[in-house]
Amino acid sequence: MDNEVKWYGNELLGMVRKRNRKALSAAGRLIKSRARRLAPVGMEVRAAPAGGPAWKARTPGSLKKSIRSKLVKKGTGVQVIAGNYLVFYAKWVEFGTHKMAAETYLRAALEQSAGEVRQRFEGWFK
Repeated sequence: MDNEVKWYGNELLGMVRKRNRKALSAAGRLIKSRARRLAPVGMEVRAAPAGGPAWKARTPGSLKKSIRSKLVKKGTGVQVIAGNYLVFYAKWVEFGTHKMAAETYLRAALEQSAGEVRQRFEGWFK
C-alpha cells in the first residue's frame, strides 16, 4: 500500500496566477480601449494669453494616446492610467476644475466595463 501523499500546490498556484494575470490584462485592455473612445479630443492651442507666457502647442488626441494599462504587484491588480508629463491636464479633464466641468472618461469606461469584466473573470475560473 502506497502511503505517499503528493502535493501539487505549487503547480496549481502557478496556474491560478497565470490565469489571473491573463484575466487582469484582458480587463485592463478592455477598460483602456473604452476610455480611449470616451476621452475628449481638444483643439490645438497656439495663441498665448494676452501678456502671458507662450503656450506650447497641444496635439489633438494626446489625451487618448496617453491612456494605458499595466499589471501591478506580480499580477495582483491592474491600473488604467491617463496622462504623462506632456498630458498633465488628464486629471483636470476627468474631474473638472472650478473653471470647467468634468468630462469623465476613465470612470465612465470602468462603469461601462464592470459587467463584462465580471463575466470574464467568472468565465476564466469555471
